[in-house]
Amino acid sequence: AGSGAGPAAAGAAAADRAVAMVNASFEQHPREALAAMLGMEIAFIYGAHSLIVASGAHVPAEFAVAFAMGRPLRRLRFPLELLGAAALCRLVPPLAQVRVTMAVAGALPQRLRTSWAANSTLKASSDRLSAVVDKYGAAYFIAARWTGVAVVLGLYGGICYGADVSGWLARYGVEEYGTVLGTWAAAVSSSAALYPVSMLCGAALAPPLARVTGFVAPATKTRQG
Repeated sequence: AGSGAGPAAAGAAAADRAVAMVNASFEQHPREALAAMLGMEIAFIYGAHSLIVASGAHVPAEFAVAFAMGRPLRRLRFPLELLGAAALCRLVPPLAQVRVTMAVAGALPQRLRTSWAANSTLKASSDRLSAVVDKYGAAYFIAARWTGVAVVLGLYGGICYGADVSGWLARYGVEEYGTVLGTWAAAVSSSAALYPVSMLCGAALAPPLARVTGFVAPATKTRQG
């Protein structure tokens, strides 16, 4: 039991340090953190695409169709995302402590936040979403992206095995889903699977980016003053 406690304790400590680093970046440099996270996701997409092309790997057209079919299902898969987020929180409890809403609130201009709060409909919707996000923290965003990848893989498997995926989608009112090139579909899916890395790297890059932009969140300025 003692031999297993060491690695488990080290892993828990590492997770706690990562959460503290991410939350510090979200609180002090929200704009840079969100921009860096987005930049990392885009970099992973182009990186995965370049690797696929360089390797000569062939992505079947059916995968592109599955990816396109999965795009309109974002609302329908919300319950699955919540289940996935709850499971991730049980497996890695520190994920629930990551305050993504803090970064979003800090990144928005004060004028936009004021007008948003004045609109009762927008405020109610925002409060409901914030409650879900704050409950699960980073686990929700990770689960949302992994669920999307799982849905695409499920649709792809159904297509390959001859299932009437189009007919099933039509019963839910999804009849038009466009087309996406297979290589790009695989690259986007790869980037979604690597979202935890994007979040960690984005948070780590926020402080040096802030030194360039000179932006500090208002709440942080107040405390420093």
